[in-house]
Amino acid sequence: HDLQKDDDHDHVSFRIIRLETKTAYEASLPHRHSYYEIFFFEKGSGWHMIDFENVEIDPGSIHFVSPGQVHLVSRSLDSQGYVLLFNSDFFYYNLENKNTLTEFPFLHGLSAQPAITLRQPDLAYINKIISDIASEFRSGNDYKDDIIRSYLNILLLKCKASFGSGAGAENISQSLVNRFRLKVEEKFQTLHKVSDYADLLSVTPNHLNDSTKKVTGKTALELIQDRLLLEAKRLLLHTEQTGKEISFQLGYNDPSYFARFFKTQTSRTPEDFRRQIREKYHN
Repeated sequence: HDLQKDDDHDHVSFRIIRLETKTAYEASLPHRHSYYEIFFFEKGSGWHMIDFENVEIDPGSIHFVSPGQVHLVSRSLDSQGYVLLFNSDFFYYNLENKNTLTEFPFLHGLSAQPAITLRQPDLAYINKIISDIASEFRSGNDYKDDIIRSYLNILLLKCKASFGSGAGAENISQSLVNRFRLKVEEKFQTLHKVSDYADLLSVTPNHLNDSTKKVTGKTALELIQDRLLLEAKRLLLHTEQTGKEISFQLGYNDPSYFARFFKTQTSRTPEDFRRQIREKYHN
C-alpha cells in the first residue's frame, strides 16, 4: 500500500496488520492519516518519528499516533508486532458517550511521551489482548466488531493504567490540562490567547498557567504556540502552501509576524524549514 499520500485508507473502520520481516504496509516517507494507529512492537529496535520527534522502538513498547500526526516508522528487520488502525466512528458505534476517547490523552498526542514500554505481567496481558483482537478480526463471527470494540476499550484502559495517573490535586491539574489541550486542538487556528481558553474552561488565566506549568513545565501560552508551530511544520512538509497562506490558515493576520514567530522558535525561516525537512526524508 502506498501510504505516502495523506488520504490513503481514509475509509478505514478497523484493521489489524501483523508487522513481520517484510510488510507492504510501511511507507518510506513521513505521512499522516485521518485515523488512529496503535503500534505494538513485541521485539526489535529502530525509531519512530512522530511529529518530528524520534521515539525509540523497544521490545514490548506501544506507540500511539493520532489523526493528523506526521509519522514514519524505521524499524529493524527482526522486529515483530502489530499495528491497529481504527477511526472514532468505529469506536463510538452504539456508544452513548461520544467523549470516551478524550479520556485517553496518550491517544491524542497530549502525553509527554507518545509511547510506553510495558513490563511483565502487563506485557503478557496486552500481548494476549492484541492476539485475541487479531484472531477475532480474521473470524467470520457476526459480532466480531462489537467484540473488537470491547477488546480495544480494555486495551486503552490498560494502557491508561500503565501511563499512571497522579492522585489528589495533581490529578485535578492533569485533568484541567488535558481539557485545555483538547480545546487548543479544537480551536488553535482561531484562538491564540490564554484568556480565551480560560474563559472556555471557566478558570482564571493564572490558574490555567499554574496547572500547565505543574503538569508540563510550560506556560499555557507556550502550549498554544507549540501547537501552532507543529501545524505550521506539518503544512510546510505536506503542502505547497506559502508562508503567507499558512499564516492566514493559522489565524495570523500579519504574515511577517508569523514569519518572525516561526524563526524565533526554530531558528529557520518557514522556507528553510521546508527545504531542510524535505531533503532529510527524501534522501
